[in-house]
Amino acid sequence: MNHTEEVHENPTLLKDNVRLFTVDDVEKEGILYMNEEAFYNKNVDPQYALSVSPHIYRKMVDEVNDSYSIPLGLYFCCHGGDGAHTGIAHDDYVDIEVAYALAGIFFFIIILLVWILPTPVE
Repeated sequence: MNHTEEVHENPTLLKDNVRLFTVDDVEKEGILYMNEEAFYNKNVDPQYALSVSPHIYRKMVDEVNDSYSIPLGLYFCCHGGDGAHTGIAHDDYVDIEVAYALAGIFFFIIILLVWILPTPVE
């Protein structure tokens, strides 16, 4: 395999087998623990536990909360489509022309309101 080739990994079978827990000691962050029963047995699905910083865990929980709580699906509007979920981008991001159109509509409404509404008399 050539080192210049780009490698993409696409998860094909997603399982809920990873648990995160927080540790306050910086030296113990990033340690991956594996279920002993699955270590030598192919018939047992592996289960993992990963130690993370409380700050990283808080950011992850906030992202999940934002994805569910922001109305009208606006959270996923500019988060890259498939690239945000599988790690492989399919160029389905939101184009900059959408921002231009929204800014144009916003300024048009402001100019229209300035033109229609009367100016106060001194």
